[in-house]
Amino acid sequence: AMPYAIDINSYRKDTHLPVGVGWSMRPSGIRPTTIVIHTTSAAALNTSFDAEARYLYNSREVSAHYLNGKASQIVQFLSPDLQAWHAGAALTAYTNMHSIGIENHVSVGEQWTQAEHDSLTWLVKRLMAQYAIAPTQIETHRVIALPGPNIRKHDPTGWTDQAFYAWRAQLDNPPAWPARC
Repeated sequence: AMPYAIDINSYRKDTHLPVGVGWSMRPSGIRPTTIVIHTTSAAALNTSFDAEARYLYNSREVSAHYLNGKASQIVQFLSPDLQAWHAGAALTAYTNMHSIGIENHVSVGEQWTQAEHDSLTWLVKRLMAQYAIAPTQIETHRVIALPGPNIRKHDPTGWTDQAFYAWRAQLDNPPAWPARC
């Protein structure tokens, strides 16, 4: 049994909302080759997971492929084979066309939970295996956002670059996943 479950139905944009509502088709033949790690970074503390999920689901301007929660709950908004509008102006390798966007439910001033770190690690390793993405192709939004690091975006909040790169370095040996994930 998998340690975590991905809710693929409750907030699924591509089955309920038309192209152009925070998402679009990936160009033919383009598969995701990078992962961008975000935090919801709300100004308010103690927002609910469902409120953050509803915001990303309903937004016409932005989306993500996944939202990972404080209690390890994971919602999928879009298949990684589709293009979520999460990166904005970004380094070429990390533009929406080339990346998978993972939002994590952390407001400014909040700390990550261990459960949230663990489920993110599980999800990222699963996506690495499915799409043959190397750990070096996983980056923070603040680093890939143009015009440059920490200028336009500062997320993921509550996670220093040093701690992020230490976490990323241990992703080198992803477990083998069953053919059907």
